[in-house]
Amino acid sequence: MQLNSIWDPYKRGEKPKIQVVQNGVNTEVFRRIEQSTMYNVQSTENQEKILKYQEASSKTLDIRKKGLEIRDLEVYSEVNKEIDRPELNSPIDLKSKLKIPKEAKVIGKVAVFRSQKRLWLWVELALRILKKRKDVHFLLVGDGEWRGRLEKQISASGKSAHFHLVGVQKEVVPYLNIMDIYLSSSEFEGLPIAMLEAMACEVPVVATRAGGIGEVIQHGVQGYLSGIDDWEELEEYCLKILNDDQLHEKLAKAARSQVEQNFSMKRMVGDLEKIYLQVLKNKSI
Repeated sequence: MQLNSIWDPYKRGEKPKIQVVQNGVNTEVFRRIEQSTMYNVQSTENQEKILKYQEASSKTLDIRKKGLEIRDLEVYSEVNKEIDRPELNSPIDLKSKLKIPKEAKVIGKVAVFRSQKRLWLWVELALRILKKRKDVHFLLVGDGEWRGRLEKQISASGKSAHFHLVGVQKEVVPYLNIMDIYLSSSEFEGLPIAMLEAMACEVPVVATRAGGIGEVIQHGVQGYLSGIDDWEELEEYCLKILNDDQLHEKLAKAARSQVEQNFSMKRMVGDLEKIYLQVLKNKSI
């Protein structure tokens, strides 16, 4: 196998790390795929649904009977092989383009604007945070059916200058790199790839325990979590991070480390090898 290398676009500040490319194909694990159809079985919540479906359908392959537990599986987002090598943009230049002051703090999220994301609560949290920290700006990357209602909510608040809805972006990494906190108020999720991308950019996460989020984020280690119905706690956690630079740095490094250790290409290949070997050893398959 021929190996090449490219710059790791997620590394902030210092010289980027090197990322492996197999056979000249970009194997960037966390590249977002807009038309992904793979169902996420990473979260325990979704695993239980899959198991129930398997029990109900005689046509479904029950991998538990083949000696392979579903919780041994880790599903990763498919790699977009068509996207060219990503370029690092200057966070300062992007802030200037968005009319965000250089020294301002940025709380953001990448999402499709759907009901499950509860972005009206996200905006409400932002407005509460603004009452205590007037130097914070809020960045939403994405689009969807809720955009119009969110724009009305923001306009009615009189704080439009602090909100930046930039739409769908082909290159998400530059926007992640200007975020200080990745905030999620979702009611349910799979395993959010955008959140992993943010963590790879050394962005701490403050989120509800929706879907697979609680299986990636350890409370107080890579960020902070609240119950889905206790979303108001997220305001407190955001302010806690914003008011403590040392805490922010600690959480940021831990977020990057979590992605490197558990969601790297090396880890993915190793885990897949184990799964294949386990399947091949079973004579009933």
